[in-house]
Order: sequence, then structure tokens, then C-alpha cells
Amino acid sequence: MCAKLIFLTVSSFINIAIADLESKYNRIVVAKNMVQSPLVLTVFWVIKDFFMKISLRWLCDHIVGLPWQAVSVDQLMARFNAKVAEIEHVEHLLVPIASFEAVRIVAADAQKITVQFPSGATASLPFRSDVAQCHDPLAAYLVTTDGSEYRWAALNAVGLDKDGLIPALHITQADLAGGWRSQWEAEDIILDVDNKSLTHRPDMWGHRGFAREVAALFDTRLVDATQFCEEISVVQSHPSVVVRNEVPAACSGVGGIRVDHIVQMACDLRATSRLINIGYRPRSAVIDMTNYAMADWGHPMHAYDAERMRGHTITVRFAQIGEKLLLLDDSSINLDAQDLVVADAEKIVGLAGIMGGKNDSVLSATTSLIFEAACFHASTIRRSATRHKLRSESSQRFEKTLDPMQIVSVLERCVSLARTWGVVRSAITNPIVLLAPPRPALIVPVSHRYIVNRIGAELTPSNIVDLLTSIDIPTTYTTLSDDTVYSVQVPSYRATKDISGPHDIVEEVARLYGFNNIVPSMPAVLQRASNLQPVMRERAIKNYLAYGAQMQEQRNYAFYNQQLLTQLGWEEPERLILRNPVSQDASALVSSLIPHLLGNVMDNMADVDRCAFFEWGTVWPAGNGSERKELAGVWYDKRGSFDFYQLKQAVTEICRLAGIKISWRVAPLMPEFQWLGRSPAALVLHEGVVIGVLGGINPVMIQKMGGLPESTVYGFVLNGSLLQNHPAPRYTVGQIRKYQHSTVDVSALVLKTSHVADLEGQLRSCSELIEEVSLIDFFEKKEWTDRRSVAFRLTLSHSERTLTREEVEQIRVKALEVLAANGGQLRE
Repeated sequence: MCAKLIFLTVSSFINIAIADLESKYNRIVVAKNMVQSPLVLTVFWVIKDFFMKISLRWLCDHIVGLPWQAVSVDQLMARFNAKVAEIEHVEHLLVPIASFEAVRIVAADAQKITVQFPSGATASLPFRSDVAQCHDPLAAYLVTTDGSEYRWAALNAVGLDKDGLIPALHITQADLAGGWRSQWEAEDIILDVDNKSLTHRPDMWGHRGFAREVAALFDTRLVDATQFCEEISVVQSHPSVVVRNEVPAACSGVGGIRVDHIVQMACDLRATSRLINIGYRPRSAVIDMTNYAMADWGHPMHAYDAERMRGHTITVRFAQIGEKLLLLDDSSINLDAQDLVVADAEKIVGLAGIMGGKNDSVLSATTSLIFEAACFHASTIRRSATRHKLRSESSQRFEKTLDPMQIVSVLERCVSLARTWGVVRSAITNPIVLLAPPRPALIVPVSHRYIVNRIGAELTPSNIVDLLTSIDIPTTYTTLSDDTVYSVQVPSYRATKDISGPHDIVEEVARLYGFNNIVPSMPAVLQRASNLQPVMRERAIKNYLAYGAQMQEQRNYAFYNQQLLTQLGWEEPERLILRNPVSQDASALVSSLIPHLLGNVMDNMADVDRCAFFEWGTVWPAGNGSERKELAGVWYDKRGSFDFYQLKQAVTEICRLAGIKISWRVAPLMPEFQWLGRSPAALVLHEGVVIGVLGGINPVMIQKMGGLPESTVYGFVLNGSLLQNHPAPRYTVGQIRKYQHSTVDVSALVLKTSHVADLEGQLRSCSELIEEVSLIDFFEKKEWTDRRSVAFRLTLSHSERTLTREEVEQIRVKALEVLAANGGQLRE
């Protein structure tokens, strides 16, 4: 009953989640509030993770002359979705802040806490552990009432869907009676932006970058960055903090600054409301500064207790095998040599770009801070986050390839916040220590003709310059005799992953001009004849396999499944290993299609007695960097009624459809065909070159697959590239034979070791009058232990006359002599 209820709950939730986009977010929230199941909560956060929250009030701080109340949300969505990215949902947030009261702590013990209201009245509330950690004399706490008793205000009461209480807030005595409410941004517009649409835009993962695009949409500009950042000198070394980067290939820059004489304060009111509105949990002024700076500037950073950082050192390096890290949430992880870490002079203090460690974290008694900001390699962070199942706001941004030139500005932004909030009240004497090689400016030349020809709209040079300048891309142009050439200076925050060449400039101009302003027209495409033989050849062979051979086509991954190879006992030491594998079990490219086809059989053998699968895919032969097409097939029969000759007939028909003349050889045991067993197996040859192999699967593999002793599994592999591209046979009409041809049939018992192809060749050499030799029959009997009966038909002709009986008889005798020379004898 319980399992059924969970299933119905999840099913209902998924149905809600895939509903129409305009109401998706609200329905998810309703479903979560209705069903407090851990399983449902997990699904909820996975879905919610696809969105980044942007506060409109916060956004407008960065835009000149654009009050947030004056913004038409419908107009903003329409323009933004048409020209920038996708705003999935807009939420009008209205927090009932009037129902809360601010109180101060007057007494506390292990059981209860006594609070005092601005009126002087007191009340007792349950104990909360964070009170002892706050040393701000102006710390105040929010409480609410249900009419009968007071209780601490919870985070979910102000719109943050996380467990816990609202932390201590810094409220002056004058504001305690109610003035504090004006500082709490209770009303806001929250934009839910689809993360997938911003993957290529790392500059927009903060309010500052987002505001740059919105300012262009509303024909205004950004507030100068100096209004948000404190100007601090930058040096490469200083005794206040030692910065080291041991892995420049994985970290393009790292910087730090030491700030002394900090004042431990409760959370800033305005900043707390903003962080809550976009889904962040506030903790204290010192910790909130780094989160606020990241959400504002889009570049993650971290704060450490300077006195606990051994040697006042920031070192970026790879972890050593066996090292461990105690995280902020008290969990411990085992590191390996692929994990990038931040360390001091003695120990690891954080998993780089993902989560800080607990060893050097900021405490309530901290008096000096070291702020660190860096730019880590995207794939390195993504692999570590996936391996340790730790995905954070920080790692999501580093996975987008951030700009190392933002390191200084985000540190300056954080120091400015510290001064604004009162955490720092003295002059900053230490510089920022930065290790980051200078990045040359990216100048992209592009012609006016190139732009307008691809957009299909008549634009003047001044139009193009104005459009690019509106998003802070400085552009100049030179007028030549036959064209105008622009010199586009790409900002560093757009050059890491987004803009690299003229085609990207065309995209920027087109989207800013407006795709709806471009008149659609059919492109002029030059029609050229193409060779359809490979497509039609592949289609004909697949049709035969699907309908004639009753097989089912499979499309397996191009990466080996390591668990499957281990189960089959498949040994292949020279596989092509990926530098950036998609997972630990999929780290090598396939060199054969057979293992995955056997896996397909294993998935079905419990339900059916017979099945057959084929796949036409790409393989990368072991030890060879080239790739080629391969056609492979597998037949499974639980009771063993399928035989080798049915397989041979299918391969013969495949080659006939490809117009390939083939011959056969007994297949020896070969390392590249380790799946072959000792049952009948043959090599397929074309003009003396091996193009495939067919035969029974190794019985040991069948046993590991879970097959019965009597089960048979046959397989074949053919060169798919040859099947597709072998030249089609050219048929010509020759001179009609003037004289009638003659045929002679010869039959004998030959050794089983004799090859039919060899016998045909020797028979053809008996006489120039032999036009064709073909095998017309063969069979075996138990009493013929080492021999089989074969019958050949010889077609004879002469271009100038009819053959005589004597000539035909002479050729027959020579043919029998050839068979006798190969151990043949006439049947009695």
C-alpha cells in the first residue's frame, strides 16, 4: 500500500511538472506544499535547478534611470525572450513583512530565550543555537504570532523554500520599532530564467551581466562599475597573503586580499531580503558578502579566516590520492588526483569552485579575512562536481567558463560590500595579490557586406555600431572603396565562450536588430547531384535484415560499457580512451559492435526463446585512431535450432545486395575476433582481402551471458564502409554467343579440409574452353568421417564453333584428375 501511494504521488507530480510552461512553476510549488515526501522533494529540486532567479529590484540598481516599478514586465519578457534568452516564469513576490516584529535577546539559557519587544514587553521562546554565535550588539530577531503565542520567524514564511529560521539581523535602535520594514524589500519581481539558454553566456550569471542586456533593451546604459567597487591596487606579490598557482592549465587566474580588523555583524537587512528572494540562505554579514557578490557580479569567491590559514597562503593545486576534505556541512569526501583544490601552506581548505572546507572557515570570533577569487577550468570543475555529487551555485557558474579578468572586480565588489555593511570600518591597506597572465584583447574584423548578406536586412554602419555599443562592445569602422570594415573589440567577459569570430558578430547584430524585423526569404541553394549509392545500399541491406532475416536494428552508444565488458570477460587493452569521459563506465570508444549486441541479447533472453539483432555503426579499431563503419549481427536461440548455414546464407545475401563477390576461408582463432568459438566459423574475403567473419559465439561468453548449455548464439561482422561504397557492378551487353555452350557436371568425395574456392580455381585452369565453374551441390554423411561430396558444373564454349563430344569428354577427365589430385575419389 505504501509503495503504491509513493508511485501515485510521483506519477502525479511528474504529470504536473510536464504541464504547459506558463503554469509549470506554480503547479510544482503547489505539488510540493501538498505532499511532503522526501522523494517528491528530490524531484522538485531537480526540476527547480533548471532555473536561475533574478530580482528585478536588484537588477535595476545597475541601470541608469530605470526604476523597477516603471518596468513593464510583459514588455521585458517579450523583448528579452525575443533577443536574449528565455524567461520561463515571472513571479510577483509580496512578503507579508508587516506581520513580523523585531526583538532583541535579553536572556538565554539551554531551555529558553527571553526576548524584548520595542514596547518593553518580554516573551519566552524556544532555544536556538545561533544566538550564542552572534556578537553584534544591534542584533535583532524576527518573530511572528498566530494570535496565541509568539514563535521565531522561519525562512519559508518569507518565501525561501528551505528549512530553518531567519538569522540575526542588524537593526539600529531607531529602526527597531518598525522602521526596519522599509529596508526589507518585501515586494519584488522574480524572473526565472532557463539555465540551458544561458549556457553559452557566462557573463549573464549575475545581476550585473543580466542588467547589461536589459539596459540595451530599454535604450539606456549601465551604472558605472566604480559605483559598486572599491578601487584597490593590484600586485603580483605581497607579504599580507601568498598566492600560488601550481596548475595554470586548470586555473587561468587566482587572486586574494587580506582584510584585517573586521567587525562581526548580524545580517544586513536589505541584502538578506534580496538573497532570500532569489533562493539563497542568509547566515551572517561576513558569509553573506561572498554570496551577495557572486549573485551580483556573477563570479564566485570565498572567504577564509586569515589566522587559521597556515602561512597566509592560497595555493591552487590538484589533490593527492588519499587526501580527504571535511566540508562545511560536516561531511567528508575522499579526493583523487583529478580534483582541483585550494590549500594553505599545510592542508586543503576547499574543493575548488565547488564547496569550501570546514578547517579554515569563518567563525563568529574571526577578526581577519582572506578573500579568494579564481577562474577554474570548466571541465575540471564539472568532473569533480559529478564525481562527488556536489553541485553548488559556484560550480554551476564555473562550468560555464568564466572570465579571469573578473577576479579583481569581484574582490573589489566584496570589499565595497564589507565597508557598506559596516564589517570593515578602517582603511584597506593591503593590495589584491593576483596571479593571472594578461589576456590580449580580442579584435574581430568583419565586413559590412558579410553582415548584411547573412542577416538579409539593410543596415547602415551607424546602425551596426549603435547596436553593438548598446551591449558594451566597442566598435569602429573604416570605409573602403567597395565595402565597410568593422573593428569589433570583444570584452573579455564575452570572449571566453561566446564570441570568437565574424559569425558571432552577425548573431549579435541580428538578435539586437530583432529577428521579427527580418523579412523571411528562401535561401538560394545551388543544387548539385550527389551520389546516393551509400544511402540506398545501406537502406536495401537494412530492409533485408529487418524483413528477410527477421532481425531488429539496434542503436547502441559509441562508448564501451565497462560493466558489460567485465561480465562478458572481454579483454581489449588497446582501446581508445577518452580524455574527458562521459562517465567512469563509458571511457573508451568501441572497436567492435558485438559486445553491445550481446548485451541486447542479455536484456531480452529471459523473455523470448529466439531473438536477432543487428547494428550498423561506427567503430574505432584498437590501436588505430581512424574510424570506419561496421555491420554486425547476432542470433540467439535458446534451444539451439539455429545453425551456421542459415547465418552464411544471410551474409551471402548481404554481400550480393552490395554487389561484392566473396569467397570463404575457415576462420582461425584470432585476437581481434575473441568472441568466436570453436564451432563452424568462416572468414569472408573479397579479392583475397578479409572483409568480415561469421560463426558461433564463444561458449564461455554464452555461459557468462546466462545462456543454457544447449543455447546457440551466432554472430557476424562485416566491413560496413565497403558495403556502402563498393562500386556498383557495371553491366555491359557483349556479343551474343553464336554457338551453343555445353555443360559438364563432375562429382567426387573430397577431403573436408579442401576449400571450394581453391577447387574452383584449379578446375577453371583445366582448359581455355571453360567459361565458368560453380558449386551446385554438396552433402555429408556420418560414415564419411573426413570427406564430403561436392558437385561442380563446368560451362564450356568456343567462339568459332560448336564443341565436339571428344573435347567435352577430355575436359571432364581433366576435371576428375584435378579432384583426384586434391584427395578426391569417385563415389561407389
